[in-house]
Amino acid sequence: MLRSLIARPLFLLVFSVAALGLSSRPADAQPPANRPPESLEDRARENVVAVAKLWGYVRWFNPADEADGAEWNDLLLAAIERAEPAKDDAALAEVLLGLFRPLAPSLEIFSGEPQAAPDPGPAPAQTRAWRHVGVKVSGGQRAAPNIYRSERLTEPAAADDRKSPPRAARITRPLTGTLSARWLLVADVDDSGRTLPRAASAPSPVRPARPDGWRPSGLDRTSRLADIIVAWNVFQHFYPYFDVTEKDWESVLPIYLNRAAATRTAEHHGQALECLVTELHDGHARVLVAAPFAQFRPRVAFAWAGQELVVTDAAGVEGFNAGDRVLAIGDRSIERWLGVLRERISAASDGWFRWRFLETLPGEACAQDPIPFRIRRRDGSVADVPCPRVPAFGGMAPRRIGDEPRPANGVELAPGIIYIDSSGLSEAGLRQHADKLAAARGIVIDARGYPSDAGITIIRHLIDKPVMSAQWWVPVSTEPDRVNQSFQRFPGWVLQPAAPRWTRHVAYVTDGRAISYAESCLGIVEHYKLAEIVGQTTAGTNGNVNPFTLPTGVQVAWTGMRVLKHDGSRHHGVGIAPTVPVERTADGIAAERDELLDKAVEVLRQRIAAEPPAAPADPKP
Repeated sequence: MLRSLIARPLFLLVFSVAALGLSSRPADAQPPANRPPESLEDRARENVVAVAKLWGYVRWFNPADEADGAEWNDLLLAAIERAEPAKDDAALAEVLLGLFRPLAPSLEIFSGEPQAAPDPGPAPAQTRAWRHVGVKVSGGQRAAPNIYRSERLTEPAAADDRKSPPRAARITRPLTGTLSARWLLVADVDDSGRTLPRAASAPSPVRPARPDGWRPSGLDRTSRLADIIVAWNVFQHFYPYFDVTEKDWESVLPIYLNRAAATRTAEHHGQALECLVTELHDGHARVLVAAPFAQFRPRVAFAWAGQELVVTDAAGVEGFNAGDRVLAIGDRSIERWLGVLRERISAASDGWFRWRFLETLPGEACAQDPIPFRIRRRDGSVADVPCPRVPAFGGMAPRRIGDEPRPANGVELAPGIIYIDSSGLSEAGLRQHADKLAAARGIVIDARGYPSDAGITIIRHLIDKPVMSAQWWVPVSTEPDRVNQSFQRFPGWVLQPAAPRWTRHVAYVTDGRAISYAESCLGIVEHYKLAEIVGQTTAGTNGNVNPFTLPTGVQVAWTGMRVLKHDGSRHHGVGIAPTVPVERTADGIAAERDELLDKAVEVLRQRIAAEPPAAPADPKP
């Protein structure tokens, strides 16, 4: 995605501390009237599932004018508390109709077979229905402009080119094993411009029974249930990759409602939300909250060398050396940490998961100071070594975990071969090296991470004719549960060549941390064969992020559109594969070698050596 339109997922650091209850209040000082944890038993769970489904249907697919300006979070909180105690279907239906029919006058709730639908009557001049292009969610920060929208379309009833379902289309959906809901997807519009049927009276605000000044938070049971319901519904109706992940999303809902009901701390609620979005297998998906212990990290730096976690910089800490294998941190082996965090890090590929692991692990393991490490030295001996912890954002660690020391831009890695790091490189910075790049016999472009402004400009110097980006498709939903969902293709980039044309001997270096905009750039390189791609497969996640806010104020990021490769094949979870696969090794790290850069230089040297000699110039007459 173009950087002006896409949120930068790797650096979204939005802290909703108060929402989760992780504020500076004393641990025993809770806001008034918070509901305490309580397990969600069989009938109660069935009732709350019914609330969850019906709330999503009415929120996103009810065309009635009565719903304009509804306070959806307040309605949800009240519906959970009123419906959960219902003893049978009749009582549940009475509660649900009382809460939702004022906003959806066509709504029916029934058990068994529904009665015959009423005769819609003569066709009106116009109808009104929802059409979601992606989905426009409120409260999210940095959502892409002009990409996602949700609108109630008013259309001629008899038009041949309608964007809505047919007039008078009624839809039925199960709420429980025995109870169903039916309502109009498309409402008639009368001569005054109002939807039909009309409610008997204007809907009144519905709020949970709480004292004045109360706000939803992770300390309140109902608020936690509402968070799960809102997030589940956004994904249930609009997530574009369930066909790829093959996840049974219906089965997820009761599992996480159970967790939300019984969770005893706001911290654990945040972790449950992380687990929920992890079920998406979306590299952009993340719960943007302050994690416990996130203010600390180990002083030493480490990275993956194949399947091993290896110290890359000992930072002068006694007992550590570059190349040491990390066997355990704190009281858990690395294998156990991998298992724990696989449930809480959303990723479409193992490469992206392992880079997120490096970011997340310190926040989970740094409760002690010093932090206990178990390492295997290069001679094979095993040692338990304490590691001091440092502030995660204080700049005291030697460098970001996982990062390798990189050459300066414009450095000559070998005779005639120039190095450029696309991350953090501005257009102005690129121009500083214009003469070197124009004269270079070979160029290594480091794409391990997220490119900066110059990412696209670099590609323009590698082409002789215009090139296109990959395919960008946004889901279009007019019915719930992704039924009859279609996709609208959005225009991609068209990149024009820029002078001068650089050498054709180019190698991109990349790995699993290259995501989103980085993959848009690398996808062009891959399709048009503009360079060798050296290293490891990228993250396999692309498309504009579409963040939204939960009732407690917590934000959730996710991918709201589908990206396909140039040929229409799958990108999600596949990514951009290297033409020359290379992995770091513990021995290479110990020797302070960057094996990916070394291989890129080797490949370019071979290509340059194989180049036929230039023809001699014609002698002057």
